[in-house]
Amino acid sequence: MDRRGKTDVIKALQKIIEDALRGDDESKEEDREHAVKVATAALLIEVARADFRENVVESEAVFRMLKSEFELTPEEAESLMRLAENEADSAVSLHGFTRLLNDELDESEKSRVIGMLWKISVADEHLHRYEDALVRKVAELLYVPHREMVRLRHSAVEEIQARS
Repeated sequence: MDRRGKTDVIKALQKIIEDALRGDDESKEEDREHAVKVATAALLIEVARADFRENVVESEAVFRMLKSEFELTPEEAESLMRLAENEADSAVSLHGFTRLLNDELDESEKSRVIGMLWKISVADEHLHRYEDALVRKVAELLYVPHREMVRLRHSAVEEIQARS
C-alpha cells in the first residue's frame, strides 16, 4: 500500500476520535471504546498473521480474547474481528493503531494490550520470531517499559505451558 493508503487509515482512526469528541459524554466514551477495541483487535490480528501462516488456533484465540476481554457476544466479537481484519488489511504500518492507543490508554491498559498480544503469539504453543519482534515493536511504540514487556511475555508463556 502506498503512502496515501497509510494516511487514509490514520485519518479514519482520527475521525472516529474526532467524532467522539463532538458528541455528548456518553457517545464520546462509546466511540472511544469502539476505536480502542478496533485498534487492539487489529493488532491482535497482525500478531496472529505475523508468522505468515493461517493458524486456526490463533484465530480462535483472537476471537475468544475479544469476547472475554471486551465482554462481547459471539456476534459482536465476530463483527469486531471482521472490522479489525479490514483495518489491518488496509494498514501500511502499526503507527495508526499504536498512536490511537497511546492517546487513549493509560499505562496499565497499554500493558494489558501487550499481555493480550503475547497470549496470541503463543496460542499455538510456538513463538515465531516474527511474532516476537512484532509484539516487542508494539510495546516500544506504546512506551511499555522493557521489564514489563518481558514480564508479560513470561506470564503468557507460563499460562500456555500450564494448559498443556
